[in-house]
Amino acid sequence: MTMLERFATEVGATDPVSCVGGRTQWDQAGIADASAREVSAPTGVVEIVPEEMIVRVRAGTPLVELHQALAEVKQRVALPSPAELGAERFAGTVGGALAVAHGGWRQLCLGPPRDSVMEVTYVTAAGELSKSGGAVVKNVSGFDICRLLVGAHGTLGFMAEFVLRASPVPEASQWFRRELEQGDKLPNRVQDAIHAPGSILCTGSHVFVLLEGHPADVAADRTVLSGLGFSEMAEDPPRLGRNHWSARRGSELARGQESGLEFVGLTGTGMLTANSETVPASTLSPVAASMNRRLKERFDPTGRLNPGRDPLFGITVNQETSS
Repeated sequence: MTMLERFATEVGATDPVSCVGGRTQWDQAGIADASAREVSAPTGVVEIVPEEMIVRVRAGTPLVELHQALAEVKQRVALPSPAELGAERFAGTVGGALAVAHGGWRQLCLGPPRDSVMEVTYVTAAGELSKSGGAVVKNVSGFDICRLLVGAHGTLGFMAEFVLRASPVPEASQWFRRELEQGDKLPNRVQDAIHAPGSILCTGSHVFVLLEGHPADVAADRTVLSGLGFSEMAEDPPRLGRNHWSARRGSELARGQESGLEFVGLTGTGMLTANSETVPASTLSPVAASMNRRLKERFDPTGRLNPGRDPLFGITVNQETSS
């Protein structure tokens, strides 16, 4: 019996069960049912194929182990690094980061974490192993279950193993900072002015810009940022908050400032993060909310997977419908 098959057997097909990783995101999406039996996903970096820029890794693998393995071949994936989360929260697992869809600073250039998942092997509510996607794009067909599972907090299936898309570590990398004046749309101006920012972070008081890539391209964008009043940073920018939620594109600063939170917004991605337990509610249309509920009923009709968790926790359903 393989490691994945043993995991499916442990999950079983009857009683309520929770999948546990590093518990660094354990307080998100509602309170876990304490009576549910706990299981842990299999671990290990199975294979790295540098020439194809893919990595096969099991869900229970610590994030630090994956990053270290990829660093040896000068590649990376769209998952948080220690500097982005801090040592305590970085103790989490690959599966945990994908279960809550936490992608880190570089989502502007690397895309959201779900875009990096090419293949996922998961355990269904019936205790069966299933696979979606493929290790190469041309092999991917049918319904994109990979995207459904990422961010679902383990409520649709327990992820066991992934094939993730990797990318080269850039030759040059440098952070820049400038104070933000009230009402200034500086983050958007920066995004329009420079060639390819790795990240644009904003707080209530500062804007932080990451330039990455070929040294000549970074040098050219450095000149542009200098003209906008930015200066180089020797230290890392603020860490991302524990909680993250969606905001409409271009409104990250307004929502964060109105909430009074100490937040970090990821410009160009529609994401805000904060350490506060209470965050401004995101909105969802009744149609989308209904679709989410129906997916849960289809994938887990008895509600046995991660009981107490709800991906829509803290989300307000918008009752206004378009004609």
